[in-house]
Amino acid sequence: MTKDNFIRPLSEKEKAFLEKWKIKRKNKWRYILIHGVLSFTLPLSMLNYFTLSDLSLWKLIATAFLNILFGLLLGYWFYYSQDKRFKEVYPDFK
Repeated sequence: MTKDNFIRPLSEKEKAFLEKWKIKRKNKWRYILIHGVLSFTLPLSMLNYFTLSDLSLWKLIATAFLNILFGLLLGYWFYYSQDKRFKEVYPDFK
């Protein structure tokens, strides 16, 4: 059986998500920075900074760089997965 055989009506929560995503998807890099870097890896970086007692300046710079890079990748993955869900419902929407 194909995926088309299992189409079901959207719930109110899904409809609300799709309406919000129409606006959010227009600014990809803002979404990536907010949800990947600021919401996820910045708190992780701060946790590392306060828990590691022997953190030198170079270790701090390297940790921050790696966390930002990871945050960008993670934010892009979040964006891609949300946009994939959106495109399944609205394949012709641009």
